[in-house]
Amino acid sequence: MPTTSPDILRRLLLLNVKYSSNLGDAVLVECLEHELGRHCFSASSFDLAGRSHNDTTSAKRKFILDALQRLPVVLRRTATYLALTYLVKSKIQPLFRRALRNCDGVVLGGGNLLSDIDLNFPTKIEAVLREAKRAKVPVAIFGVGVSDDWTPQGERLFRAAFEGLNLVHVSVRDERSKEIWDRRLGSIAPAATVGRDPGLLASALWRSEAHAPRTAPVVGLSVMSPVALKYHSDTDLPGNDVIRRWNVALVYALVDAGYHVNLFTNGSSEDDACLRLLALAISGDSNIMASVTVSERPLTAEKLAQLIASCDVVIANRLHSNIVAYSFGIPSIGLSWNTKLNSFMTSVGRGEYLLDTGKASIAHVVSMTAQALNTGVDLDERSRVLEDTKNSVTMLAGELQRALAMSAKELP
Repeated sequence: MPTTSPDILRRLLLLNVKYSSNLGDAVLVECLEHELGRHCFSASSFDLAGRSHNDTTSAKRKFILDALQRLPVVLRRTATYLALTYLVKSKIQPLFRRALRNCDGVVLGGGNLLSDIDLNFPTKIEAVLREAKRAKVPVAIFGVGVSDDWTPQGERLFRAAFEGLNLVHVSVRDERSKEIWDRRLGSIAPAATVGRDPGLLASALWRSEAHAPRTAPVVGLSVMSPVALKYHSDTDLPGNDVIRRWNVALVYALVDAGYHVNLFTNGSSEDDACLRLLALAISGDSNIMASVTVSERPLTAEKLAQLIASCDVVIANRLHSNIVAYSFGIPSIGLSWNTKLNSFMTSVGRGEYLLDTGKASIAHVVSMTAQALNTGVDLDERSRVLEDTKNSVTMLAGELQRALAMSAKELP
């Protein structure tokens, strides 16, 4: 139920990366926007990269990531910091300053935002929250992931961002994120509570479409570029060619085991290019292709959610492929590459379905696919997790409403 009278409409500005080419980010943001609407908030998003729409055509990102990965760490960080500083001053800060004029509060929410890959988020978040301090608006943090990869400069920027801020609520998405937040920022900011990723509410926002009867179970295999995996990974991974060959072998093995395989991505250009290479590698085998669907690149969060919901089981690196699958009650196997995926799978009692990317034996992946399909998702646990997620947003809304009511009382 809404927590305020419906005739009171508060305007919130959500800070996130809604227009990332990875539609997992759009999934969680649209879910949060929708759920806050149930609490009489008008929520609009400000993309921390200054984007106003999804870039569905650019193929540059793969080459940029590949080039950055080849640079020595010091040169890479220097180059990205100079580019980020220019982008922030010339575009992001002016846009955010204008957006602040039409909002009552700010929510930094969703995604692995408190991480430090080449000072990206520390630089952007410090800049925009500096503007929020000047505007004296209440700020909340909700459902973010916190990584322990901060450089000394990144930590200084994050501390500068949150120190002296009118911070009315802090919620992070898992216990590990809470431990890192409290340890690194607990001396200058409130302790964090643990909430759920808002992407878990995908099944409450979008309906799954009915499908025709099947002759074989459909395994959705989410393809992620090895270049992106390596750039964002916090664990050792096999070489790019090893991962590509492993994916090809997995498709063959799943088809041999009697499954229909649906190849898809979360929408990023580098992932889509990798999917096309995978499809090309198997295209010469008509027997295999008879049991494989190569999905078109999804262009909206809803399309991605419906694609995942159409599968019987999902195998994926991408965190939000696993989150959306869980939301719809679809069993998934997480291909481990990053702590955030491990934390999520463990938090919903599916830690045994974490397998090492490119390292797990193909036979074991196929065996675990059968187990996941036969066992399914614990529906009672799923209901509890989804209810927890809604309750987390209710708590966020309540804290913001109290802060805004106090601000109104202090006005002359």
